[in-house]
Amino acid sequence: MENLSSSAAQPLNLPSAEGRRRTEMCMILFLKVIAAINVLALAGVCAYLAIEGLPVISWSFLTEPPKNMMTEGGIFPCIIGTAILSLGSLIIAFPLGVASAIYLHEYAGNTRFADIVRLGVNNLAGVPSVVFGLFGLSFFVTFLGMGVSILSGVLTLALLTLPVIISTSEEALRNVPDTYREASLALGATQSQTIARGALPCALPGMLTGAILGVARAAGETAAIMFTAAVYFTPKTPSSIFDPVMALPYHIYVLCTAGTEIDKTRPLQYGTAIVLIFLVLGMNMIAIFVRDRLQKKIRQNVPSPLPFRSRLLSRGRLFCVQATDISRPCRPRTHQAEDSGNGAEIPAQLKKIRGVTERTGAYRAAGSPAAIRGAFLSCLLRIL
Repeated sequence: MENLSSSAAQPLNLPSAEGRRRTEMCMILFLKVIAAINVLALAGVCAYLAIEGLPVISWSFLTEPPKNMMTEGGIFPCIIGTAILSLGSLIIAFPLGVASAIYLHEYAGNTRFADIVRLGVNNLAGVPSVVFGLFGLSFFVTFLGMGVSILSGVLTLALLTLPVIISTSEEALRNVPDTYREASLALGATQSQTIARGALPCALPGMLTGAILGVARAAGETAAIMFTAAVYFTPKTPSSIFDPVMALPYHIYVLCTAGTEIDKTRPLQYGTAIVLIFLVLGMNMIAIFVRDRLQKKIRQNVPSPLPFRSRLLSRGRLFCVQATDISRPCRPRTHQAEDSGNGAEIPAQLKKIRGVTERTGAYRAAGSPAAIRGAFLSCLLRIL
């Protein structure tokens, strides 16, 4: 016992404040160095491409088809084909990915079936793109008889980007506070209404992040479209979804490997690469702009906790509405209410909450997620 008491009385050898500060500064410096290396690597690649390819960029290069065995001319059909394939795959994959994420997180939960589906999605995210290309060739092109066409390429790229969208969308739904769902369900909303008007708007910015990653990957894929949608040369833009197209990544591959005069096409290769980078960057910037606008709108709709509580306590009575009948007003918290001995009634009252309405009618529960949350919290404060 004496040994235990003596060991317990010994002070802990904790690092000093100066040592902790130095450790923190070293870690921050280490992370900054890593970030700088990544930025410098990206800047070096872009600078090299710019030096080699900018002399080729011109209006004719962007608006004309290839000429003279692809040693002259432009890449206009390639730009159109890449935009069609990328946006088409996003139109198909994004709704399916969001719907799958909603089912996995909101309905399936942690069941064995959901775990198997998540395992399959994670495995598909790591499958090489050439495997998706071979699957598209055997299923869409050959079995379904679509041929080498835009539709086959779009469906193949949609399957390629679907696992990324599902994972990011489910993570975005997981980051939505459970209080939004609990408040909406307590106010009488169904689960579908809770998802559509509460969880989904809050998770939409995170879902758009998955869409951005999916577009960036679809626009730069070569192996997935070389068997299903892309062709060596076509001077015309596609007129239907069953026509083949030229694409920027496959065009770069052709210029580097299958050309008869590769030295003459080398500047065109760098110019095509620069156009591909700027095309992907432009689509990503548009998606990021939409995502930031949604995030700003959500932040504006969420009230600050302290001002909301102060405004709430300064207002009059709130009415707890059960179905269509209005029950007695929920009185503000006072010392008389605490001494009344009605503590046992609180759980029963909480179970009966179907909606919250102010006497002035200025604040309604059937609105945004912030409104649902605020209305539910206001009634809880009145009851307590």
